[in-house]
Amino acid sequence: MANKLIKTVFILIFLFLPLFSALSWEVIKTDYFTVFYEKGYEKQAREFLNALEYYRPKAEKIVGNGAMGVPIVVEDIGTIANGMTDPINNRIFLYTYKPSAKSLGTSLESWETDVGIHEYIHLLHMRKANGFMGALSSIFGNYFIPNIYSFGWIVEGITVYTESQITPYQGRLNDGYYDSYVATRVKDGRFPSILEAHYSPIDYPYYDGIYNYGGVFFEHLSKTYGEDKFARFFDNYGSSLPIFMINYSAKQVYGKSFSELWKEWKKYESERSKDFVMEGERLTNKGWYTSDLVLYNDKLYYIRTYIEKTGAFDSYVLSAIIQRDIRTGKEETLITTTSSFLTPFKIHNGKIYYTLAEVKSGYANVSYMKYGFYSILCERDIETGKDKVLLKDEIRDFDVMPDGNVIYSRDKKDKFGSEIIKYDVNTKEKNTLFDSDYIVDRMVINNNRVIVSARKDWANYSLYMLNLDNGDFIPIADNPRFEGFHSVYGDKIFWTANYGEVYSTYCYDMSSGRIYRITKNGYSSYPVYNEANNKLYHIGLNSYGYDIYAKDIEWHEGEIPFESATIPPNNKIDDSIIRKGSYLDNLKTLFPSLRLPNFYYDEGSEENAFGLLISGQDTLRHFPYSAELLYDFSQKKPLYNISFSANVLMPLSTSFTARNIDKEQEYGFDMKYPLLLRMKGLTDLYVGLSAKTYNESKNENINRTEFSPYVSSAFTFPKTSINLGFKTFIERENIRSTIDRNAFAVNLGIDRYIKKSALHIRTKGIYDPDSTYDPKVDNKSDSLFPVIRGYDDPIDAKIGMTISADLTASIFPLRFGFFIIPYIFFEDVCGSLFFDASIPKDIKNPQMSTGLELHIETHALMYLPFDFGMRFVVNRYKDLNIEPFAKLGFSF
Repeated sequence: MANKLIKTVFILIFLFLPLFSALSWEVIKTDYFTVFYEKGYEKQAREFLNALEYYRPKAEKIVGNGAMGVPIVVEDIGTIANGMTDPINNRIFLYTYKPSAKSLGTSLESWETDVGIHEYIHLLHMRKANGFMGALSSIFGNYFIPNIYSFGWIVEGITVYTESQITPYQGRLNDGYYDSYVATRVKDGRFPSILEAHYSPIDYPYYDGIYNYGGVFFEHLSKTYGEDKFARFFDNYGSSLPIFMINYSAKQVYGKSFSELWKEWKKYESERSKDFVMEGERLTNKGWYTSDLVLYNDKLYYIRTYIEKTGAFDSYVLSAIIQRDIRTGKEETLITTTSSFLTPFKIHNGKIYYTLAEVKSGYANVSYMKYGFYSILCERDIETGKDKVLLKDEIRDFDVMPDGNVIYSRDKKDKFGSEIIKYDVNTKEKNTLFDSDYIVDRMVINNNRVIVSARKDWANYSLYMLNLDNGDFIPIADNPRFEGFHSVYGDKIFWTANYGEVYSTYCYDMSSGRIYRITKNGYSSYPVYNEANNKLYHIGLNSYGYDIYAKDIEWHEGEIPFESATIPPNNKIDDSIIRKGSYLDNLKTLFPSLRLPNFYYDEGSEENAFGLLISGQDTLRHFPYSAELLYDFSQKKPLYNISFSANVLMPLSTSFTARNIDKEQEYGFDMKYPLLLRMKGLTDLYVGLSAKTYNESKNENINRTEFSPYVSSAFTFPKTSINLGFKTFIERENIRSTIDRNAFAVNLGIDRYIKKSALHIRTKGIYDPDSTYDPKVDNKSDSLFPVIRGYDDPIDAKIGMTISADLTASIFPLRFGFFIIPYIFFEDVCGSLFFDASIPKDIKNPQMSTGLELHIETHALMYLPFDFGMRFVVNRYKDLNIEPFAKLGFSF
């Protein structure tokens, strides 16, 4: 009965759930693109489609590949800008929010063009296959496309290069930061090796390195050997054996291996960077990300975000607002967060005003299960440390008026531009003052003057004085390149600009109308001015990241260079080539992306089967699936191992499994729902229900049915995270089970950052007195308790607990490798002190062990992390074992 019920539920959900999703998703398409979007987002969908169609020929020429009917999913995830490409399932995800200058927007005139072309290049590059490999990928699926298996600086290098070919003022290669950072690596004698650039060890710039090094390297290749070589290389490698022939393909096209080309590039950058020097005295020596510098009452305040390595493939991200005394250099951390600071913070009258990222449901996306990001504006009293929340909204930036009320900008959903909103801190009312065709990205209020960094579509951020009474934007500095990160002191406005692709500090004196260039070399951003000592404090750049620098100001008049502005292209495509689609366009993409012949033979079960292994999912991620479909020729019956999920009622997720291989029959069902998701405190709270019906022993019919309600939660605090889960297991003889059973398991995990190390504790309490597990017959993997370090078998118990504690740390860096197959790179040597225990209820014959592990973080074959090491373990009988171990550096 239960088995039939589960099958019936499975069939009904499979047939009817698509109807629910079809009501919210709409489709427009051309011959080349099929764009999916939720109702209310057609304008954004058309803007992305216009950009993709207009620049498609340019992208296809650079890569030497084309595509038809590419699925594009337009998503709103709140105040985060990004895009993603999935070459395996042949789809692109584009987020609607325009980036701030602080993230991606310092050289960005059109978000739709920039992110659209970037992701489309990814798809064209990683879907390029021909010859024998092209035939293999056509038959067996996209996993056989060689260009998917490329070095990270190739994957991102070609995209950064192409995004920078649209206009002279858009793209990261037209920005200046990437060139400056490569120059710092030269000056500090730390030019990255070709493998370091790919494997991105935990060191600044971390994962941005593949974009930075790859983009600048590809620009060098284009200037030296010609842009046309890119398509030839992708074509050559696309018909070659993945990984093993990538260097050979480079040699065929360029006449040199990648290692030779990399050395050539290093020599070029060494010559180009010989005059690069930072201006001023370096005050901090921390590196990583430093931003939003503020000077208040002889103290500097800034945001620092960094990653601390705490063990083998283990790290913590830490973000804080820090106070620094400019006279003594003493620093104090004022505010730490498990979230992120979405906007620049402001200081007025002894209070810090800052925003934190938070999430809520109700957004039009599938990537985040209908959740999206917004901001919480908080007020912190510097002296007392007391915090309070002022307001919640999708705040792009804000500042506080002299009367204490808040002015902030919020992007318009239906068209380009911002709403300017006044928030009354007393009445808690929001009043929209006006909306504008400008996106207002950074706002500074000084004596009722409102100075903003803002932009129109197809322009970079520039400086304006904003009149709150009539909504006028009066230009202060208006060059096609970026102008922002500004501060105001009386009549003086200091700002950062990348004129000539060099990040420099400028000053405009509103009383005299004069313009001064304060820095000329190196890299300078987020300037603040101390009139008392005539010093400029600014954020500069070195090979370890960003730090604070100070210099005496020499007031040399300068000017804003003239450059012709970008003329927006007429890229609106004719409505006659756009067709309306339907949810059927999504269902058509369910064709499996992996299609492999599959063999199965088991001597014990006498099964000898042949069939297919397939997996795939639709564009909208509603129906991911995988299946082994076999036929047993010896017993003349079908065999299967199937998993299928239905996610059309997000954030509710459901999954189903069915298996009859190895004479084991099992049908399962699971569903879970988030009651709460947020960024701090109680961050996750899920409830769920799983059920399965199965045969307890081989050669038996189904005789067990188990129901398992569960709840899981997570708590996140600065430097600490806690996970707590509770799951019950219920069986009844009158519901197709051979036993009555009441059982439960409680899981607790604690992770704590402790000064460049981390403490990881995992405990599990088990109560299952009716368990039928027999250690003499059943596999160890089916035991209620794990096998702990120092022992060969788990404890034989039905009630008890297990605990594992590890104190981990990085001991010293290695950071070297060999650029020959399999491209091995050693990152760090790490250590771990551990204690394990499994304790039954009666405390008889417990297992306990302690010891030391040494790990060598290793990367190989481009994308596989390996954890090799040696374990020294002593159990409760004082037996010392020395055990080598090897495992993947991630979990499936």
